[in-house]
Amino acid sequence: MLRLKSAAIAIGLFCALSLLASPAFAGVFGEEGTAQAGETSTGVSVGVQAASSTAGAGVSTGGGGVGSAPQCVLEAAPASEQALLGQPAGETPGLWYYLVCGTATVPVVPSFFPNGPAGPPPPAVTPSSVAQTALASAAIPAPSIGTNPDTHHLLVNYPTRLFLQGGWAPVSATATVGTVSATATATPYKVVWAMGDGSVITCDSPGSAYNPNESWASQNPPPCGYTYANSSADQPGEAYQLTATVYYHVAWTAGALGGGAMADISRSQTVPAYVGEVQTLEN
Repeated sequence: MLRLKSAAIAIGLFCALSLLASPAFAGVFGEEGTAQAGETSTGVSVGVQAASSTAGAGVSTGGGGVGSAPQCVLEAAPASEQALLGQPAGETPGLWYYLVCGTATVPVVPSFFPNGPAGPPPPAVTPSSVAQTALASAAIPAPSIGTNPDTHHLLVNYPTRLFLQGGWAPVSATATVGTVSATATATPYKVVWAMGDGSVITCDSPGSAYNPNESWASQNPPPCGYTYANSSADQPGEAYQLTATVYYHVAWTAGALGGGAMADISRSQTVPAYVGEVQTLEN
């Protein structure tokens, strides 16, 4: 029994060494480890012809003899190994691959293929991805803050009107990648005012400036407003930092290819707001 086991081990080693030493095996990787014609994608079948050997004649492999060709595939090494092995100096981008024949990986060390056997697949072009490109090119402005009184003459306990002088309108942009075109449209739906004293006001409109041609009573309370309770004299630069942030819903459409919603976006502007205090005398 010991002699039979030893003979089986010797036969196994001979077959493995014959495969590794064969000219056909070298033809799979080439002298520099580059892919040959026909090896164009991960997992492609590669026919490896075992070297003929009179010394091995008559040895049965259970699969057609020494002269049979095992079916092999190129498989990319795991991402962790790709990162560890890195990019060889002087090579164009590519990947490390193992040659896997049946259940065996031959050789144990992977080989580098410039550009991979087929290179990494290009990113898929989808209507939604083209819409993202369109949104990135959209000229969505920052809001332009307006107040009455103006930001240099705000008063404690006096109503401040808050409004936008610009930056409140739908904005659309279209992009085309290959044969796919998509349009993204951003529509403002709220503006959040951070008053600088810790208070936050949310308005669903851009507000409006005071119109001197209309009565005060008809314009108050304003669509969006706030009353400061304290002076800004103790703040850095003697001013509160007033910030307006406009939020947009974003939708996309690609004609017959469909459409949908995208994540909300926002744009902001910050200005100093000087809040004074008027002293009065009572009799």
